[in-house]
Amino acid sequence: MNKILEYQKIDGDLLQIEKKIKASQAQKTIDRENEVVNDARNKMKDLDKKAEELLKEFNNLREIMNDNVKNIEILEKQKIEMQDKSRVKKLYDNIKNVNNNLGVIENRMKTLTNQIDSVLKSFNSARKTIEVSKEKKKRAQQELDNVSQKYEAQIADLSSKLATIAKDADAKMLEIYKRLRDTKFPPFVQVSDEDGQNRCSGCKSIIPVGRMDALKSNGRIECESCHRIIYLPDKF
Repeated sequence: MNKILEYQKIDGDLLQIEKKIKASQAQKTIDRENEVVNDARNKMKDLDKKAEELLKEFNNLREIMNDNVKNIEILEKQKIEMQDKSRVKKLYDNIKNVNNNLGVIENRMKTLTNQIDSVLKSFNSARKTIEVSKEKKKRAQQELDNVSQKYEAQIADLSSKLATIAKDADAKMLEIYKRLRDTKFPPFVQVSDEDGQNRCSGCKSIIPVGRMDALKSNGRIECESCHRIIYLPDKF
């Protein structure tokens, strides 16, 4: 147990250094620009899908428009060949209807053209945003590397000590430690006395009497709430 506690102490020092690096302005810039890039890429995906839908509608309308133009040509030809006034009038009405349809289609195609143009501009803007963001990330990464280099020797020394201690530490306890480390630090905590109650000093949960007896007997127990290992210093 003493080895694990020693391991935890050194690991805590290492974590403090990692926090300093992560708290640097360079790291904050990298994190922020990563979000900008992700947002821009998601926007580009949406715009790409929108452009595909608009282009599909545009092409469909163009086919319909071509069909209507052909119909007008056919009707005009029929009108020339016909002498019956009533039939000619009916053809005129048909031509008028087809022309009206063409007007509606042309207006919609103009609207679609403007929408497609707007989507393309937004797409290019998003792509430009990504390019600018990548440059900012590149500069920030260089700054972060400089920050990390300041702690490089210290990190190497602490990491070496951890590796040495790990060889002699209880394998089961070390496994528990590593499992808890990323979400609950420190994983191993002392029992605390607050308001006359025995509590886990990690999550402040009250330790029942029966569990306290086990703690006094074994020197350590698992917290029923946060699953940290609670220990009695006097036992180790």
